[in-house]
Amino acid sequence: MRCHQGGELAEAQRLYRAARRRSRAFAPALHLLGVAMGQMGKPAAAVDLIRRAIAIHPTDADYHSNLATFLIQIKQEDAAIESCRRAIALRPGLAEAHLNLGVSLVAQDKIPEATAAFCPNNSAEARFTPRPTAISGRR
Repeated sequence: MRCHQGGELAEAQRLYRAARRRSRAFAPALHLLGVAMGQMGKPAAAVDLIRRAIAIHPTDADYHSNLATFLIQIKQEDAAIESCRRAIALRPGLAEAHLNLGVSLVAQDKIPEATAAFCPNNSAEARFTPRPTAISGRR
């Protein structure tokens, strides 16, 4: 993962493939290989690999959220929305899933639903209330 996090995507891809060869059913390697492929500009390949990871481990919210990221890129908003909703059902606080859901809904011109997705703990008319800080001198 260091290679991946360090932006060495080709090396990360090689290592994920090696891990996958050792165990064909190693979901994390499939998932991360999919993410690396997507980051290398191959979102369709990413979708295929992440779907295979989900088939092995269907209860990982990150897999579903990352799948949605690449479904959005290939203009499959309905499938992206479904993936986001699954991710949110598995882990309600997963911010990336809420963001992806909002982006997918905006693409379908469903603005009120998108607003709710972007701000899941607030109403569409949420108001910003400044909190006192030590910097401002107020408490």
